[in-house]
Amino acid sequence: MKSLHLEGYDGRDGARFVALASLEALGLARGSLASLGPLRQCAAMRSLTLTHLRSLTDVSELRHLPGL
Repeated sequence: MKSLHLEGYDGRDGARFVALASLEALGLARGSLASLGPLRQCAAMRSLTLTHLRSLTDVSELRHLPGL
């Protein structure tokens, strides 16, 4: 899977996406995501859209994804 968009994702972090090694584009909207830490392992990530994630307060982990 190269692209995934989820609305209402109920995970607190992105750990579930680490198993999707070929994931290049991820969109998350209106969920309970609070941490981006695990996403730093998604080396193929080229596009990330985050909207209406009120629990997410820190995006500093994105610096580990040079393709973004």
